[in-house]
Amino acid sequence: MKSKYPDYKLMYAHILDTVSGLFKSKHKSIYLNGHSGGGSFIFGYLSGLEKIPASIKRISFLDSDYNYDSTYYPKLWEWLSQV
Repeated sequence: MKSKYPDYKLMYAHILDTVSGLFKSKHKSIYLNGHSGGGSFIFGYLSGLEKIPASIKRISFLDSDYNYDSTYYPKLWEWLSQV
């Protein structure tokens, strides 16, 4: 998706917001879990954020750390520090 769509960062956020919006709740808890290419989706989503939202409660990768690079470290560290 990243190579095909230049606005992929907005698309990842839109997908997650759309799915999250299907569930009505005042206090949402979102768990991002990836296996294989799912890790790429998670990193694509994170790349479009300035800060990981408080609604993200867990992020897990099962053999899916594709496209990881150290640019994600500050966001992840800040998020983990607040958990």
